[in-house]
Amino acid sequence: MVYIRRKTVKGIDYAYMVKSIWDHTNRTSRQETVKYLGKVSRVTQEMIPVEYRDDPAIISFITRYSTVNGKKNNSLTKKLGQDLFRMLSAGDLQGLIKIYDKYSNLFGMIQFYDNLLKPVMYDMGQ
Repeated sequence: MVYIRRKTVKGIDYAYMVKSIWDHTNRTSRQETVKYLGKVSRVTQEMIPVEYRDDPAIISFITRYSTVNGKKNNSLTKKLGQDLFRMLSAGDLQGLIKIYDKYSNLFGMIQFYDNLLKPVMYDMGQ
């Protein structure tokens, strides 16, 4: 299993790509650093080795913490908000569940409510 670990040093967050390896002798897992990625806010998908780029844990970390992709994330939120409004208006429950799953996997459940559902419900009230 590969994922990105965040470490804070002197108030600055740094990212490391690590792999969990099972230690049969001690009967526990240990972490092995695959690659140092630098500051968390500057991590991009191009920095990730090709064989790990499509891993959901890696994609989730990059979209959640990287400020490089901020403009892209805002456009995704706007598009999903429009889709959510349309599906709520039409009563499309399956589409709503897909949007919720997609957004909450990337950004978390609280961000879904704050960034998508609240503004859409406000627009519905208008």
